Amino acid sequence: VDNTIDVLAFVDSISEGSDFDIVGHSMGGIIATLVAASVPERVKHLVLLDSLGPLTDEIENVLPQLKRAVKRASSLRNSKLNVYPTKEVAARARTAGVGKISMPASRLLVERGTIEVEGGWTWSSDPRLLEPSLLRFSEAQVEAIMGGIECPVLLLVGTDGYFKQYEAIKKRLAYIKTLTQHQVDGGHHFHMEGDVALTAQLVGDFVTE
Repeated sequence: VDNTIDVLAFVDSISEGSDFDIVGHSMGGIIATLVAASVPERVKHLVLLDSLGPLTDEIENVLPQLKRAVKRASSLRNSKLNVYPTKEVAARARTAGVGKISMPASRLLVERGTIEVEGGWTWSSDPRLLEPSLLRFSEAQVEAIMGGIECPVLLLVGTDGYFKQYEAIKKRLAYIKTLTQHQVDGGHHFHMEGDVALTAQLVGDFVTE
């Protein structure tokens, strides 16, 4: 939830309060969903790539989740960033990380998302992005949030992406007022290693219509 404020602060810093389109993949899609619901008067189009709303949990898991998140956050903040001797080593390490990704796509991430430091290369992203949520919404809360989105929504899912694994979230399609959905060849990172040209065309056509 805190990331929602961060994204809006960034948007305001570059757009001076104007309307905007927002595109998000995976966790970025979750944040984009919260942004679109929070300021519906400003978001013109929402594009979700293999993502459909926040993670949820049952009431009995609230306290265990809170404890795990606090412990994990403390561990991350006290740990040193991994430094890889070469970009190729960093790319190989990323293929073994969270979310299946090919070596060519991993190399793209490394080119865009690493910085040179003493001893090699490290990720330039904020380590806090790895911290789990302190609290998760209930499904009823997610329905209320997604029901508050007023702009048109484009949902692109991979043929072998997360939607294939999490059948239960498909019910959320009914939460959105104006939804266009397409399936694209590829896995969770189809926008990088699947039918990239089709993905770009679908997104471009949607936000300019």
